[in-house]
Amino acid sequence: MPQQHCYDLVYRHGLAVADDGATLLMASTSGGVWMSDNAGDSWHTLSTTMPPVYAACFA
Repeated sequence: MPQQHCYDLVYRHGLAVADDGATLLMASTSGGVWMSDNAGDSWHTLSTTMPPVYAACFA
């Protein structure tokens, strides 16, 4: 997750929690998508160039 100068807006449905409870996916209206596989202790940037994301889910 960006630690400075982050002005992303995340809607309520922009966060998804996998069945294991530790894998998280968060997406923002400015096109950022991040994933954590350790319950949010650390995050990996998947994209910063997506179109606005209004909902995220695991399939």
